Amino acid sequence: MVDLGHPVGHGSGYRRPALVVSVDSFNAHGLVTICPVTATSRPYPTRIEIEPAASGLRSVSYAQVEQLRTISAERLVERIGAIDVVVMTRVERVLRYLLGLTS
Repeated sequence: MVDLGHPVGHGSGYRRPALVVSVDSFNAHGLVTICPVTATSRPYPTRIEIEPAASGLRSVSYAQVEQLRTISAERLVERIGAIDVVVMTRVERVLRYLLGLTS
């Protein structure tokens, strides 16, 4: 869970689940890169479905990879779960596409 404060424009806000995508060595510096998570399904190719099982979520939710942002680690509220390697691989694929890192 993260506290993103009041949303601006189309950005996600408020207290919500988020998927941490940055590595621990980066996170140790007080910044964390995240993708906000929403329960709202949209037909965007950048939304990755997350099942509630091990994720700690109450219902099927969606990582908003298009909303990638780096936040202060102080905005992290609590850890509620984890995603499986299949979902993370899908997130990584979308991140590579969005950031132009495809070969």
